[in-house]
Order: sequence, then structure tokens, then C-alpha cells
Amino acid sequence: MSPIEEIVAFNKERGLLVFNNDTELALLEEELGELDFACGDQDKNAMTDALCDIAVVAIGGLFKLGYDPTEALLETTKEIRSRQGALNTITGKWEKYKDQDPSTLYSANYVPVK
Repeated sequence: MSPIEEIVAFNKERGLLVFNNDTELALLEEELGELDFACGDQDKNAMTDALCDIAVVAIGGLFKLGYDPTEALLETTKEIRSRQGALNTITGKWEKYKDQDPSTLYSANYVPVK
């Protein structure tokens, strides 16, 4: 099984089938707090753990919302990759060009499976 399939199976096995806004936000906030702490300590193992936990919560959330997480992530990737831009060397962030021709942009098509 792929990691995404493992996460979906984990949610199914434990009866985690319903998306609850408050619960999902609390889980993500907890993991973001752990990431913040780990970054402050420059603890790469703890950073990795926090990032993986964030991914597990997010993938579980996609499943609970009724989407195939793999397909949803592929749609998001297509959308992101259609954007043109450049790395801002000051902020270290990749920034999309604001004047890109809209007809060249892909818009993710999220289709629920449930």
C-alpha cells in the first residue's frame, strides 16, 4: 500500500470518517506548534515528524471530506505547476507572476468520490 492508502486505511479502521472543522483545525494547530518548536530547536527529526503528522492530518481530512487524496493532490499539483513565477531570493519563497495570462492557468477540478 502507498503511504496515502495507509493513511486512508488508518482513518477507516478507527472510524474517523466524518470531517469536523474544529477537530481538524485543532489537530493541524497542534502539529504546527510542534513544527514551530522543532524549528526553534533546529531539530530535523522533530521537524520531519511534525511535517509528516501535518500530512497525515491533511490526507485524512481530504478522505473525510469525500475525496480521493491522491487525485486531489494530483489536481493541486497540476494547478501549482501551471503557475509561472520566480524565486524571491530575499524571502526564499517562490512567487507567482501576477500578470500571467489566465488562459494558461490550470484550475484544480476536485471531484468527490463519496
